[in-house]
Amino acid sequence: EGARASLRASGSLHLVGRVWVGPAMEAGGSEVLVEFRAGRCDFDEASRVVTADARRGTFQVVKADALTHVQWRERGSGAPEEDLIVFPQETEFVAVPQCTTGRVFLLRFKQSPQRNFFWMQEPSTDRDDELRAAVNAAINSSV
Repeated sequence: EGARASLRASGSLHLVGRVWVGPAMEAGGSEVLVEFRAGRCDFDEASRVVTADARRGTFQVVKADALTHVQWRERGSGAPEEDLIVFPQETEFVAVPQCTTGRVFLLRFKQSPQRNFFWMQEPSTDRDDELRAAVNAAINSSV
Protein backbone atom coordinates (compact mmCIF):
# COMPACT_ATOMS: atom_id res chain seq x y z
CA GLU A 1 0.00 0.00 0.00
CA GLY A 2 1.70 3.22 -1.11
CA ALA A 3 1.22 6.53 0.64
CA ARG A 4 0.01 9.51 -1.34
CA ALA A 5 1.11 13.07 -0.64
CA SER A 6 0.16 15.78 -3.03
CA LEU A 7 -0.13 19.48 -3.40
CA ARG A 8 -2.80 21.04 -5.59
CA ALA A 9 -0.11 22.66 -7.74
CA SER A 10 1.06 19.23 -8.94
CA GLY A 11 -0.27 18.40 -12.36
CA SER A 12 0.20 14.65 -12.57
CA LEU A 13 0.40 11.63 -10.30
CA HIS A 14 3.85 10.04 -9.92
CA LEU A 15 5.62 7.87 -7.40
CA VAL A 16 8.45 9.39 -5.37
CA GLY A 17 9.83 6.68 -3.11
CA ARG A 18 6.71 5.25 -1.46
CA VAL A 19 4.74 8.52 -1.50
CA TRP A 20 2.35 9.45 -4.30
CA VAL A 21 2.61 13.07 -5.43
CA GLY A 22 -0.17 14.73 -7.44
CA PRO A 23 -3.97 14.78 -7.34
CA ALA A 24 -5.82 11.46 -7.54
CA MET A 25 -9.53 10.98 -8.06
CA GLU A 26 -11.56 8.66 -5.85
CA ALA A 27 -14.88 7.07 -6.72
CA GLY A 28 -17.67 9.65 -6.55
CA GLY A 29 -15.51 12.46 -7.89
CA SER A 30 -13.66 13.37 -4.71
CA GLU A 31 -10.03 14.38 -5.13
CA VAL A 32 -7.41 12.96 -2.75
CA LEU A 33 -4.94 15.75 -2.01
CA VAL A 34 -2.82 13.95 0.61
CA GLU A 35 -2.78 10.35 1.79
CA PHE A 36 -0.46 8.41 4.07
CA ARG A 37 -0.49 5.63 6.65
CA ALA A 38 -1.39 6.86 10.12
CA GLY A 39 -3.30 5.71 13.16
CA ARG A 40 -5.65 7.65 15.39
CA CYS A 41 -4.97 8.55 18.98
CA ASP A 42 -7.35 9.06 21.87
CA PHE A 43 -6.89 12.10 24.10
CA ASP A 44 -7.97 11.92 27.74
CA GLU A 45 -8.83 15.49 28.71
CA ALA A 46 -8.65 14.80 32.46
CA SER A 47 -5.18 13.23 32.47
CA ARG A 48 -4.02 15.04 29.30
CA VAL A 49 -2.60 11.74 28.04
CA VAL A 50 -2.63 10.71 24.37
CA THR A 51 -2.97 6.97 23.72
CA ALA A 52 -2.45 5.37 20.31
CA ASP A 53 -5.23 3.29 18.76
CA ALA A 54 -3.36 0.15 17.58
CA ARG A 55 -5.32 -0.22 14.32
CA ARG A 56 -3.59 0.34 10.98
CA GLY A 57 -5.11 3.36 9.29
CA THR A 58 -5.03 5.85 6.46
CA PHE A 59 -5.07 9.64 6.87
CA GLN A 60 -6.43 11.62 3.91
CA VAL A 61 -7.14 15.19 2.93
CA VAL A 62 -9.90 15.07 0.33
CA LYS A 63 -11.65 17.74 -1.74
CA ALA A 64 -15.31 16.81 -2.25
CA ASP A 65 -18.31 18.97 -3.08
CA ALA A 66 -16.08 22.10 -2.95
CA LEU A 67 -15.24 21.33 0.71
CA THR A 68 -11.99 20.08 2.21
CA HIS A 69 -12.30 16.99 4.40
CA VAL A 70 -9.75 15.41 6.72
CA GLN A 71 -10.59 11.73 6.88
CA TRP A 72 -9.30 8.72 8.76
CA ARG A 73 -10.21 5.16 7.94
CA GLU A 74 -9.02 1.77 9.02
CA ARG A 75 -6.94 0.31 6.20
CA GLY A 76 -8.97 -2.10 4.13
CA SER A 77 -12.32 -0.56 5.08
CA GLY A 78 -14.47 1.51 2.76
CA ALA A 79 -16.08 4.42 4.57
CA PRO A 80 -14.11 6.88 6.69
CA GLU A 81 -14.50 6.44 10.43
CA GLU A 82 -13.67 10.09 10.97
CA ASP A 83 -14.63 12.83 8.48
CA LEU A 84 -13.89 16.42 9.49
CA ILE A 85 -14.69 19.41 7.28
CA VAL A 86 -11.94 22.02 7.54
CA PHE A 87 -11.76 25.60 6.25
CA PRO A 88 -8.68 27.54 5.11
CA GLN A 89 -6.65 29.15 7.88
CA GLU A 90 -8.81 27.58 10.63
CA THR A 91 -6.78 24.42 11.21
CA GLU A 92 -3.16 23.37 11.32
CA PHE A 93 -1.35 20.04 11.32
CA VAL A 94 1.65 20.06 13.67
CA ALA A 95 4.12 17.59 15.13
CA VAL A 96 3.85 16.91 18.87
CA PRO A 97 7.43 17.20 20.16
CA GLN A 98 6.42 16.09 23.68
CA CYS A 99 5.91 12.56 22.33
CA THR A 100 9.20 10.69 22.66
CA THR A 101 7.93 7.16 21.95
CA GLY A 102 6.62 7.68 18.40
CA ARG A 103 5.68 10.25 15.79
CA VAL A 104 2.44 11.96 16.82
CA PHE A 105 0.75 14.81 14.95
CA LEU A 106 -2.07 17.10 16.01
CA LEU A 107 -4.83 18.51 13.83
CA ARG A 108 -5.55 21.68 15.79
CA PHE A 109 -8.61 23.87 15.26
CA LYS A 110 -7.74 27.52 15.91
CA GLN A 111 -11.27 28.65 16.88
CA SER A 112 -12.21 25.57 18.89
CA PRO A 113 -10.78 23.39 21.66
CA GLN A 114 -11.20 20.34 19.38
CA ARG A 115 -7.99 18.34 18.92
CA ASN A 116 -7.44 15.28 16.81
CA PHE A 117 -4.23 13.29 17.27
CA PHE A 118 -2.72 10.87 14.74
CA TRP A 119 0.39 8.71 14.88
CA MET A 120 2.53 8.22 11.82
CA GLN A 121 2.65 4.64 10.51
CA GLU A 122 4.93 5.31 7.55
CA PRO A 123 8.04 3.18 8.12
CA SER A 124 10.58 6.00 7.71
CA THR A 125 10.80 9.43 9.31
CA ASP A 126 12.40 10.85 6.15
CA ARG A 127 9.15 12.27 4.76
CA ASP A 128 7.41 13.42 7.97
CA ASP A 129 8.15 17.13 7.42
CA GLU A 130 7.12 16.90 3.76
CA LEU A 131 3.85 15.16 4.65
CA ARG A 132 3.11 17.68 7.41
CA ALA A 133 3.72 20.54 4.95
CA ALA A 134 1.54 18.86 2.30
CA VAL A 135 -1.33 18.48 4.79
CA ASN A 136 -1.05 22.15 5.81
CA ALA A 137 -0.94 23.29 2.18
CA ALA A 138 -3.99 21.19 1.33
CA ILE A 139 -6.13 22.21 4.32
CA ASN A 140 -5.25 25.88 3.98
CA SER A 141 -5.76 26.15 0.23
CA SER A 142 -8.86 28.07 -0.80
CA VAL A 143 -8.67 26.68 -4.35
